[in-house]
Formats: sequence, structure tokens, C-alpha cells
Amino acid sequence: MTARLILGALVAVAAATMAGCAGPEIPDVRTDLPSSGTSRPNPLPSVLTRAVPPVTHKWRTSGLSCPHLTDSAASALGIRGVGRVTESTDVKTVGNSIDCRWGPGDGTASTVSLHLSTSTSQAGADAEWQILSAALPVPLNGVGEQAFISADTGSDSMQAAVRSGNANLDIRLTAKKGDAKGKGALRDAAAAIAADMLGSLVPA
Repeated sequence: MTARLILGALVAVAAATMAGCAGPEIPDVRTDLPSSGTSRPNPLPSVLTRAVPPVTHKWRTSGLSCPHLTDSAASALGIRGVGRVTESTDVKTVGNSIDCRWGPGDGTASTVSLHLSTSTSQAGADAEWQILSAALPVPLNGVGEQAFISADTGSDSMQAAVRSGNANLDIRLTAKKGDAKGKGALRDAAAAIAADMLGSLVPA
């Protein structure tokens, strides 16, 4: 299964739980593995434990399009204009999603990718948000109702997640390979890039 399929399955279970419906049992990965004589920590991040922020927006789920990025700092890194659609889904009873990319994606220049999802169910959006943001420890202030970014691990890439009502943004920012200065500039521009992305949403 791909990461997105796994996320979708977890969201479905979590949304059913939050709505008060019985969902399928999920095996405890700590106890269902064969015993090796030593205990091992659960490799999955803890989910459904981060407080969900108050809902301040409700967005239209249909007609998603790639955002137009205008931030000057991002533009200086070559991240500008309307993103290129790489994938999209349209499930009217559940919600829609779209994947967009700015930049070449091959390490020769800065690249930003976005997975934007909107849900017809706020419970579904809440469940997806808790799973999406669970492993991101650093608050990303000034954008959305809640946002986080990954810690700096020395990699050329970082991840940010933004929540706004029934919409969730999964943003991957990758600097030119080996460009430490560019990576710092991309991290500094993350909140402004995310704010530009939110500008593509249409109120319901």
C-alpha cells in the first residue's frame, strides 16, 4: 500500500470512531508481531491525541485547482506561479483532492509539492488532520487554524501541514541538492507559501 492509501484507511477508521460508529479493529503492532525476546517500541506515530482547533472556515470541496504562488522569497527560489497538476480525485460524497508541483523535482532546483484535500465531513477532515500532523513537532505560526513543520534533520527536504476548516494541506519543500542557504530560505518562506496555497480555496 502506498502512504496515501494507508492514510486514507486510517482516516476512514478514525472518522467512524469520532462519529460514534463502530469501526474495524486495528491490530496492536506492539503485540501482534512475533516475539523476539525483546520489547520494541511502536513504530507508528501516536494519532488522535493532538487537540483539534476550532473550525473557522468551510470550503467548497469541488473544483479544486493548483494555487498561484506569489511570495517574493519563494519567487527568488524559482517557486512561483500556478502549480502543475500531478494528480486529482473527485469523490462527491467524500470530498476531493489535488496534487500540485512547482519546480523540477529532480534536485537541480528548489521544488515544492502540495497534496490538498477537502472533505464533505468535518469529522473526516479532523481525523485526517490529526494523522497528518502527528509527526510534525514545530508550530508554523500565522497560517491556517493550525500548522506544523518538520524539524531540521539535515535533509534537503521538509514537510509542512496546514489545517483550515474542512481542508488539509500536506506540503513538501525540497531545496536544490546541497544548497544549505536555499534550504534555510525555503523553510523561512514555508508559512507564506502555505498562505498563498490557502488562497486557492473557495468558501462554501
